[in-house]
Amino acid sequence: MLKSDTFREQHKKALELMKLIQDRLSPAQVAADPQGVAMNLAKLSGVVNVHLSMEDKSLYPALMNHSNPLVKKSAEKFVKEMGGIASGFAAYYRKWNAMTIGAAPDLFIKETKAIIATLSDRIQREEAELYPLADNA
Repeated sequence: MLKSDTFREQHKKALELMKLIQDRLSPAQVAADPQGVAMNLAKLSGVVNVHLSMEDKSLYPALMNHSNPLVKKSAEKFVKEMGGIASGFAAYYRKWNAMTIGAAPDLFIKETKAIIATLSDRIQREEAELYPLADNA
């Protein structure tokens, strides 16, 4: 078992939830079932928050204390970048509930596409750059 296996499984679940949300991002679907959309966002938020907590408590400390300065530098870069992404996602999640989704479906769709793109890019970078470092550390 690789050190990154649990994190990769969490990514898989997050990507599945993001696809589920994305597949229902037409204005008609969002307006028809804002409660269902909000429930899927809550599930995604749960996965993201558990994932971030686990990375903060185990992955990043191990990499930032690594003897190889390149590993340390990469981990520090990822931690720094994640702060902005995490706070952006938290603000997005606080903003959008069933009521606000139903009241402004077009804005919700626009912001959801942007946050999903940000999270997807981060997941891709972690899978390609960060987790190989962890697995080989």
